[in-house]
Amino acid sequence: SLSSLPGKIQQVKGQIAALKKKVAGLKSTVAGLRTQQAAKKAEVAALMTQIKKLRSGPQSDAIKVKIKQLMGEVRAKRQVLNKLRNQIKQSNATIASLESQLGTKKSELQTLKGQSDKLLAKLAGLEQKLPGLRSQLKQVTSQIPGARSQVTTAEAAVNAASGEIRPLRQVVKEAKTRLDAKKGELATVKTAVARAKSQLSGAKTKMAALVKKKQNIETELPKLAQKLVALDRKVKAARQNAKALKQQLVVAENELGQIQQRADTIANRLARLSNEISTQQNVVATLENRITSMQNNMANLQGQANRRITEVDQNSRQILENQNQMSANSQAISSMQSENSELHRAIASLEQEISELERRLIAEDQRFQSADRIAQQAEAVTAADLAQFEKRSQLYRKFQGQAQSLGAGQGDRVGGNSGAGVGDSEGQSSGQKNGQRIGKEIAELDGLFRGFVKGKISGDAEGYHAGETSQVDYSAGLAAGKKIGLKKAIAEAKRINYPQGYAAKRGQLLAAKPQSSTIVSNGNKGLIDSINSVSPLFFNSNKSLLSSDQLELEKGLEDFSIEKGDSDVTEEEILAARAIRSQIDSQVELTLEKIESYNSPERDLSAARVVYLTPAGVNPDMSAVSCVDVYKGVQDFVDACLSSFRFQYVASYNSEHKDKFFQVYSDVYGESRSISFSHNKDNRFVEGKEDAYGVVYPEAKARGAVVAQNRGIADGKVQGYENNIEEQRSSFTAKGKSDATAYFANNGVIRLDGKNAGSLEATSSRGLTQGSKGKLILKLSNLGHKVSKTGEVTLRLRELTNNIRLEKRALSTVDLPARKNITLKDVVSLTVGEDAVPGSPIKIAATLIYKGDDISASFKEELLLTDFVKVNPEVASSVSAESEVKWRKWKVYPFSWKFRTVAVQVNIKGLRNNVPGHYDVKFEVLTGGKYLKVNTPAVKVAAMGRGQVGTANLSYTFTKKAKKKKFSFKATVSYQGEELFTQTFNVKTVK
Repeated sequence: SLSSLPGKIQQVKGQIAALKKKVAGLKSTVAGLRTQQAAKKAEVAALMTQIKKLRSGPQSDAIKVKIKQLMGEVRAKRQVLNKLRNQIKQSNATIASLESQLGTKKSELQTLKGQSDKLLAKLAGLEQKLPGLRSQLKQVTSQIPGARSQVTTAEAAVNAASGEIRPLRQVVKEAKTRLDAKKGELATVKTAVARAKSQLSGAKTKMAALVKKKQNIETELPKLAQKLVALDRKVKAARQNAKALKQQLVVAENELGQIQQRADTIANRLARLSNEISTQQNVVATLENRITSMQNNMANLQGQANRRITEVDQNSRQILENQNQMSANSQAISSMQSENSELHRAIASLEQEISELERRLIAEDQRFQSADRIAQQAEAVTAADLAQFEKRSQLYRKFQGQAQSLGAGQGDRVGGNSGAGVGDSEGQSSGQKNGQRIGKEIAELDGLFRGFVKGKISGDAEGYHAGETSQVDYSAGLAAGKKIGLKKAIAEAKRINYPQGYAAKRGQLLAAKPQSSTIVSNGNKGLIDSINSVSPLFFNSNKSLLSSDQLELEKGLEDFSIEKGDSDVTEEEILAARAIRSQIDSQVELTLEKIESYNSPERDLSAARVVYLTPAGVNPDMSAVSCVDVYKGVQDFVDACLSSFRFQYVASYNSEHKDKFFQVYSDVYGESRSISFSHNKDNRFVEGKEDAYGVVYPEAKARGAVVAQNRGIADGKVQGYENNIEEQRSSFTAKGKSDATAYFANNGVIRLDGKNAGSLEATSSRGLTQGSKGKLILKLSNLGHKVSKTGEVTLRLRELTNNIRLEKRALSTVDLPARKNITLKDVVSLTVGEDAVPGSPIKIAATLIYKGDDISASFKEELLLTDFVKVNPEVASSVSAESEVKWRKWKVYPFSWKFRTVAVQVNIKGLRNNVPGHYDVKFEVLTGGKYLKVNTPAVKVAAMGRGQVGTANLSYTFTKKAKKKKFSFKATVSYQGEELFTQTFNVKTVK
C-alpha cells in the first residue's frame, strides 16, 4: 500500500547505509592487511639481503648457523605473508559479496520508488474521479422512494432475507468453533512432525518422496489462501486452520494421495461458497444501508409524498426486482448450506486419518530412539580412538619436522658450494666470449665512422676550392642577376606600392555609404555544414629540407660520444664533418645508429641479467647427505630428510650460482671488450674514408660553383634593381587605384552598418521570455555596384550564455542588393531555455566573413549581440466547480436549515521553473449576484515550478432563498496585470 511504501523505502535505505559501512570497514581492514603485508615483505627482503651478504663471505660454522637461523625466520615470515594473503583474499571476496548485495538493494530501492510513483499517480486519478462519484451518489440519493408503504414493504423483505441468512451465519460460526478447537491439536501435531524430521535424518530416502509431496502441497496452498481471502474476517481463522492441516498431511503424502484429491475438491467448493456468501453479504449490506438512509429521510419524504406519485411506480418496480433477487439469494443460500454440510463430513473423515498418522509417527519415534542409543555408544568408542590418533599424529609431525630440518641444512650447504663453483666458471666464460664479440663489432663501426669523417673533410675542401674559382660560373650569374634585379623592382612595387594605392582607393569607396535602404529576409537559406579556416594570403616557410637534415644529423652526432684514445679524429674534425651536408650522410647516420644501439645492455650484453640463464636439471649429490640421525631410522622420516635435502640443494645451488655469475661476469666482460676494441678499431677506416671522399668531392665542387655564380648574381641584382625601381613604383600605384575602382564596380562589397549593427528580435510580445523563440537581425551595407550573391558572406555564431540555443551556428546570406543599406531579417532562429532565469543576460558572438578582393584573401568583422531573459508566466489552469448545488443545508436536530457555502477551486500547473512572484486569481459572479456573496474575490498563489500545481481555494455563500435559480461566474488568472486564463461557468440550484 502507499502508506507502507515510505517505511519500506527508509528500511532499504538503512540497509544500503549499513552495507556501505560494512564495505568501508572491510576496505579499511584490507588496507591495514596490505600495510602489514608490505612490512613483512620488507622484512623478508632485508633478511634475504643479510643472508646473501653472509654467503658471499667466509663460510665458518658460526656463519652457517646464522644463515640457517635467518632462513628459519624467512620461512616463518613467509607463512605470515601467506596468512595475510588469504585474509586479504577472503576480505576482498566478502567486499565483492557485499557490493553485490548493495547493488541488489539499490535496485530494490528504485523498484519501491517506482511503485510509490505509480500509487501516487493512481491516487491522483482516483481523486479526479471523486467529483464524478459524488455526483452519482447525489443522483442515487435523489431516487430513494419516499412513501411509507414502500419503506414498510422493503423492511419486510429485508427481515425475510435476514431470517434466511441467519442460519447460514450460525453454520459458519459453528464451523469456526470446530476449526479453532482443531487448531491447537494440529499445532501440537506439527511440532511433533518437525521434531521427527530432525531425528529421522538417517531415513533420507523415505523422506525425499514426502518432501517432494510437501512442496507440491505448499505450491497449491497459496492458491487456496487467495480464494479464502474473500471470506468474512471471522472465516479467516478457519482458512489458517485448513492451511495448518494441509502442512500436517505432508508427512504421510504417499498414504494421502486420494485424500489430497478430495481436499482439493473441498477447497474449490469452499472457495465458491466464500464468493457466493461474500456476494450475498454485500447485497444485504447494500439493502441495510439503503434502509438506514430511508429512515433518516422519512421526515422529509413524508411532506413530499404527494409530489412523488410519479416516482412511486418506479420505486415499486425496483422493490419487485429486489424481491426477485432476494428469492434467488435464498435458493443460493440453501445450496451453500448443503455444500457446507458435506464439507463438515469431509473434515471429520480427515480428522480420523490424522489420528492414524499420529499413531504411526509414535511408532517411528520409538524405533528412532533405539537406533540413537546404539549410535551414541559407537560415538563414545570413536572419540577415544580419535584422541589416541591425535596424540600420535603430533609426535609424527614433530619427528618429521626434525628430519626435514636435517636434510635442508645439508642441502643448503652442499648445494650452495656446488652452485658457486659452476656459476663462477660460467660467468667468466660467458663474459669473455661476449666481450670479444661485442668489442670487435663496435670497433669496426667506429673505424668506419672515423673514415667517413676524414673523407668528408678532405673531399669538401678540395672540391669547394675548384668550384669557387670558376670564371664561367661568375659571368653566367651576372647576366641572371640583372634579370633578377628587374624582377625585384617589379615585385617590390607590386608588393608595396600596388597595395598602398589599392587600399587608399578602397578606403575612399568604403566611406561612401549608400543613400537608400531595404529589408531582406535571410529565411532558411545559406546553411552550410562547416566553414574552413581562411588561409592567409601569404604563406612563409624559410625552413628547407637541408636545414631539417642538418638538425637530425647534429642530434645524432651530439648523442654519440667517443672516449679519448678510441679514435684518430678530434672533436673539431667531427664538428667540421657534421657541418658538411652530403648524400653520404645517410650511411653515416646508419653507422651512428648502429653504434648507439650498443648503449642498451640488452644489445651489448654488458649486464649479467641479460645473458644469465637459470640452471636446468640440477642433480643433487645424494652421496653428500646423511639421514642416520632421524628418529629410530623410520623410513618415512628418512624419506622426508632426503626430500628436504633435494629441495634445499636445488634452491641453494640456483641462488649461489646466480650470485657468483653476476659477481664475475661484468669485470670479465669489460676487460675482454676493451682488448677486442683496440685490436679491431682500424679494420674499416680506409673503406669509410674512400667512400666519403668519392661522394663529397663533386658535391662540394658544385657548391663552390654556386658561390661563384652567386657573386655574379649579386652584382647583377644591384644593377638591375637600381636602373628600374622608380618607374615601377609609379606604375603600380596607379594600377592599384584603378583595380580597386573596378572591383567595387563589378562586385558586391558587404560591411556592417555601424557599431550597433545587430539585434535580437522576439516573436512574443513579451520579449525573449522563457521558452520563447527569437530571431537575429543584422544591419549591413552593400557598398559595391553589384548584387552580393548567396554564399559570398558567411556567418559563424556562438552562444556565450547557456540559457539559449541557436538553430544554426554556421550559415551564409542570400542575395543582397547593390548600393543599399540592408536590414537583414530572419538570419537565424534561437530558443530561450524553458528554465532560464529571468533577468539573466543573453549573449551571442557573431563573426562575419566576407570574400576577399585583389589584395586581401578575406575580411572579417566581429559583433556582440546582447539582451535579457524576460519572464514567461504561462501556466495550465482549470476550474473545479459543481454545476448543480443546493442553496441550503439541513440540520437533523433541531430540524432546521441554513444557507450553504459552496467551494470552488482554480488549479494552476506550472510549465517551467524560475518564475518569480505570484499569480493573482480573481473570482466574481456575473449573474444572480443578489442571491449570494463571493467570500474570496481574489487570492494570490505563489509561482510554482515545472509540473507543480498551486490551488486557489474560492467560495461563495447563498444569502437568499434560491430555489431552481441559475448563476454564472468567472474565474481569472493573471500575472503582474497580464491576464493568462479566464473561464466562465454556470451553476444551477436544486430544491
